[in-house]
Amino acid sequence: MDFKLKYAYLLSALILIGAWLIPNHYSPWAAFYNELFAALAIFVLATAISLSRYPLTLPRSASFVFLLALVPLIQFGAGLTYFLGDALIAAFYLAAFGLSIAIGANLAKARGPQFVEGLAWVCLMGALISVVLALHQWLSLQELGIWLMDMRPGGRPYANLAQPNNLATLLCIGLAAALYLRERGHFSRFVLGLLTFLLLAGIAMTRSRMAFFIMVAIAVWILWGRKKFGLKCSTVEVVTGLGMFVLLWSG
Repeated sequence: MDFKLKYAYLLSALILIGAWLIPNHYSPWAAFYNELFAALAIFVLATAISLSRYPLTLPRSASFVFLLALVPLIQFGAGLTYFLGDALIAAFYLAAFGLSIAIGANLAKARGPQFVEGLAWVCLMGALISVVLALHQWLSLQELGIWLMDMRPGGRPYANLAQPNNLATLLCIGLAAALYLRERGHFSRFVLGLLTFLLLAGIAMTRSRMAFFIMVAIAVWILWGRKKFGLKCSTVEVVTGLGMFVLLWSG
C-alpha cells in the first residue's frame, strides 16, 4: 500500500470515530463539531488520494451529486433562497456527499475488499463504543464526566450523538459492518452473536422506530441474498436475531 495512503487511512479512521464520540454540542449548530470532524476525515482521504500513484476516476453518481450542489446557488440567484449562507451550506453538504462517493469509488477500485473491511472495522468500533456510552447514560452513571453528554431523566439514550435516532442509525451501520466482517471470515458465529446482542440492545434502548424498519430491511436483504451471494447467515440466525430484537424492544 502507498505510504501516504496507509497513514491517511489511520488518521481519517481516528477522526471519523472522533466525529461520533465528541461530546460538544452547542446552539445554534448543535452538530457542528461532529460534522467538522467528518469533513476533516474526508479531506484527509481526498488529499492522500490526490497525492497517491493510483489513477483517479469520477463516477457518474458523484458527477450527478456535484451538479445537484449547484441547485442551492441557482435558487439563491433566482430569489428562492433569501440568505447566501443557507445556499452555501446546502451546496457544501451536497458537494461533500459527491466527494465521499468519489473517494469511496476510487479507494474501492484501488484497494478492493481491504478498503471496505477497514471501513467496516471503523463503523463497528464507533458503534460499540457508542453502545457503552449509551449504557452509561441509561444507568445514570457519572464516571465519564465531561466526556459523556448528560441525559435528561426519563429520556432515551443517545451517547454523544445528541439524538436517539442518530445513535440508532450508527448502531444499525455497526451491525451491518459486523455481518460483513463475519462474511469475510473475521468472526465466528459465537462472536457475531455477542456483537449482535450488544448492538441490538443499544438499538432497543433508543426506541427508534426508524431503526425497527432498518432491522427488518437488513433481515429481508439477508434472506434474499443468501443463495444469490452465498451468505453465511442462515435463516435460523436471521429469525433468531429478529426475535431477540423484538424481545429487547418490548422488554
